[in-house]
Amino acid sequence: MDFFIYQESAFRKVLFGSNALSSINFITGIVEGYKDTFWLTSQGGLIEYNIETGQSKVYTYQDDEKFVSYFSCLALLKEKLYLGTAGSGMLVFDIGKAAFSICPEVENGYIKSIITVNDEIWVGTNGSGIRIISASTGKRVIGYRAYFECGCYLF
Repeated sequence: MDFFIYQESAFRKVLFGSNALSSINFITGIVEGYKDTFWLTSQGGLIEYNIETGQSKVYTYQDDEKFVSYFSCLALLKEKLYLGTAGSGMLVFDIGKAAFSICPEVENGYIKSIITVNDEIWVGTNGSGIRIISASTGKRVIGYRAYFECGCYLF
């Protein structure tokens, strides 16, 4: 998927890395940050992009047990990015510290969507329903899962 910026009455194509077919250039989400910065999720990492300078930085998560570079979606609340993954649940990226942490309330599964509502993080999963997490405590407020007689799930 190509990424374009419309600026000064013209479209400009932006590549993150020299290979247009690289997983880093498959963009899965975007939010506007602060100070000319946009945050993008991709199949190759979390991208911090400065629209004025054209500079970008790619972040991936790694610990002793797992490496995550495929991010499916994101949401911004204050100085934290909430990142959905394709199989590793939800990660939290502290912008000020440039550091990842795992959200223990949603630590596995495919995250399809994330939105913020006041101090809550609403997390839509692929088969495990919706989880609502308090941003201030990091604890689950509530979780919904609907199962129908036909054998299908609502979320």
